Amino acid sequence: MQIRTRLVGALAVLLAGCLGGATVQTTATTTATTDGSTTDSSGSGTDSGTTGQTNTTGQSNTTGPSSTTGTSSTAGTTSAASNTTGTTGSTGTSSTSTSTSTSTSTTGTTGLHANTPLDGLTLGLMHFAVMGDCRPSNYVNTAAGAAGAYPTTIITRIFSQIAGRGPDFALFSGDMVYTLNPPDGSAAGAQIDLFLGARNQLDRPFAAALGNHEDTDSVDVTVFHQKLNQPLSYFGFTIHTQKGDVRFTVADDTYWDSRQMTWLTSELSSSAPYHVVLKHYPSDSTENDESTFQQLIAQYPPTLILTGHSHTYDRPHPNELVLGTAGAPLANSAPGYGYAMIDQLSSGRLQVSVYDEGTNTLTDQWTTP
Repeated sequence: MQIRTRLVGALAVLLAGCLGGATVQTTATTTATTDGSTTDSSGSGTDSGTTGQTNTTGQSNTTGPSSTTGTSSTAGTTSAASNTTGTTGSTGTSSTSTSTSTSTSTTGTTGLHANTPLDGLTLGLMHFAVMGDCRPSNYVNTAAGAAGAYPTTIITRIFSQIAGRGPDFALFSGDMVYTLNPPDGSAAGAQIDLFLGARNQLDRPFAAALGNHEDTDSVDVTVFHQKLNQPLSYFGFTIHTQKGDVRFTVADDTYWDSRQMTWLTSELSSSAPYHVVLKHYPSDSTENDESTFQQLIAQYPPTLILTGHSHTYDRPHPNELVLGTAGAPLANSAPGYGYAMIDQLSSGRLQVSVYDEGTNTLTDQWTTP
């Protein structure tokens, strides 16, 4: 009887020990997809507007000391990427890494901030803002006169509304100052400071093209470069997306020369799947010599051309947006102040959505050919 009791007790201890060293694994995957439709003004149907995917995998292993590893990722089409991996072991140490390589969320790319370099940025589906022409109605040649003349309220509201749409970055097509033969760069500098103060509403990367009002004086050009931390008047950068690389070409069309045209030819003829050109003057402007540029884009058509200068909204060509309504005095044809959002759709095409600053509502929408 005593021997049987001891055997039963030993078996119970052995069984408990086996259970204590057991490994339990759990894996759960949930996928949700929501397809919205956006009207394709070219008449070719609709493009899928929103796709969201959530994958969750959890695994716990218990072998005496506790060790837990969890990984989560989220994806959507607002072109903001976020991956987070956290590991905690029995020693109490932890590490966190952030990547912007594959997945997106509706609140912007994790890790992006105002000083993030645009060149080499990796996104899911690209989602960015563009605006142009924010300057006083009349020239201001003193720093003291800038505050009372600058359209600070309008441009601040535009940047705030853009921030609410969670872009990956923002672009500006030129003209953020208005001076006339100033003795130094202080007047231009004061106006750029007011613009950048409004730009602080958006903690995302930013780039701007030179406008004709920045290029009226070499001193103003220098101030523009210094204030925006853009040492070059024309430059390019590449954004990596899940649909392929997007090459952005920021041109200085206030001063075309053979050197820039050679560079521009190289830019537009590159093998990137997408080419987006940011410049100040519309491509068929009669106020600037656009003939060589017109020949180039006829030979190497960009995916999208973003311009301003005309203080209105226009679409003169199927792949060109003219939008100079960020605070400068409006043309009679202008629908109002505003900005545009550019979205890379799941179909691969680029969608342009134009918004009114007064109501923050959509006024027009179209896709590139």
